[in-house]
Amino acid sequence: MFLTISGSLTKNWKIILGSSSPRRKDMMNQLGLNFRIVRSNFDESTLSTEDFATAGEFTEFSAKQKASDVLEQLKKECKENNTKLPDLIIGCDTVVVHENVEQIENMEGIGSRIGSTNSFIMGKPKGDLSAKKMLKYHSNRNHLVISGMALLYVQKNGEPTFATFHETTTLTFKKLTDEEIDHYVSSKEPMGKAGAYAIQGIGGCLIQKISGSYSK
Repeated sequence: MFLTISGSLTKNWKIILGSSSPRRKDMMNQLGLNFRIVRSNFDESTLSTEDFATAGEFTEFSAKQKASDVLEQLKKECKENNTKLPDLIIGCDTVVVHENVEQIENMEGIGSRIGSTNSFIMGKPKGDLSAKKMLKYHSNRNHLVISGMALLYVQKNGEPTFATFHETTTLTFKKLTDEEIDHYVSSKEPMGKAGAYAIQGIGGCLIQKISGSYSK
């Protein structure tokens, strides 16, 4: 996704990445951009997924809110330090989605419905039990990873204008045994990860097939 926007970014710009994700930081560095990280305090769990028609719409809105939160933080900071606001703030959000869920009860405690559809967003596991339940549901199934991005351009008057978009990747999980799931959860990597896995980490070994962008 960062490669998609690289051509529209100017290296002389003062850029803020509103994410503490190591992967996103690495991708920005690979593009040779001068940027600073300011972590957004916006909590996407405060949003109701049922208010959105699609998961892509959800991720774009969430990314926009994250970028807006960072702008408000920087307005206070720049006023106190008599410094200039950045040219661009980048907000991001990524969700794991299962479509056409037939048995809704399987999503209890691990997923939230998108609008009036039978598609569900899986959030971050609350503990080992929910991580195991998520991974069992991924096992031998396809799901979507949808990454939304908001580019917040700061105008001379300090007000924002936005460009938002999202990308979708389809992943197929291998058929996992209970032992494999237990071993992976014991590594603690699933904690804090949407859908209870990290594709760039050990979790990559659980994936059978990827269709789309690997570097979300």
